[in-house]
Amino acid sequence: MTSGCSCHCSDHVVVSMHWGVPSDDLADYQVSIGRAAITAGADLILGHGPHAIHALEVYDGRPIFDSLGNLIFDWPVMSGRHTDGLLVNHQLGGSEPTRLVAVRRSPTNVTTVLDGTAADRVLGHVASMSAARGNIVTVDDGAVTVHAQ
Repeated sequence: MTSGCSCHCSDHVVVSMHWGVPSDDLADYQVSIGRAAITAGADLILGHGPHAIHALEVYDGRPIFDSLGNLIFDWPVMSGRHTDGLLVNHQLGGSEPTRLVAVRRSPTNVTTVLDGTAADRVLGHVASMSAARGNIVTVDDGAVTVHAQ
């Protein structure tokens, strides 16, 4: 990301990062690079790559989704592994809470939206990982709100 141009040429900047390791843990570089992208002008960071859902963070008032997990992944060796993912509904520059939708990929690679207890379990896991990173996360009927402490 080049400094200067993004803030002057667009209303919003969304950065997609392919990064991380396939576990609940963040790679050491993710925090510093995500925050540097926000400092350079990004409004939203969407991470992907580790096949697992990672924590959320609000940095300088802007969200960093370190990893959204899996939505579709048809590599046979992944069958039954890292089956959960998130869809994000986030209003750039708005005041509406971010809505995360939990999804799960079946062994036949069909992705379905989770609801009820299954959705609460996935979103609760996101909330606990995010809290461990110093963020307050609330889950209410599929809406996830993240506040920096």
